[in-house]
Amino acid sequence: MKKSNGKKRNKEQKLLAEANDWETGKRGLQSTLASGEDEAALDEAMELQMISIRLPQSVVEKLKTLAKKEGIGYQPYTRQVLIHHTQGDGDSGKLHDLDARLRSVEQAIFKKTGGR
Repeated sequence: MKKSNGKKRNKEQKLLAEANDWETGKRGLQSTLASGEDEAALDEAMELQMISIRLPQSVVEKLKTLAKKEGIGYQPYTRQVLIHHTQGDGDSGKLHDLDARLRSVEQAIFKKTGGR
């Protein structure tokens, strides 16, 4: 048990030191662009494919507004929205199925109540 407590304490100290480095500017003040090779390797590792789509300006503006609330850029936000929609946040089709079931229940209630 003492060994795991020591490891935990050591990890905490490292995290605190790293946080201090960020706050004092030892880390993060300088940035460098990734090389084309690095970007290609990242895209390949994450199985990303570049696409180009045309969207109405109003949709792009709405995406930008929503992304800003999340604290990220609109392109990564749009990617998250598309992944969420197509994968149901991990359970393929789960959200789509839920929407279909909800519509089915609404229709059944509408029929039973005569639209009231």
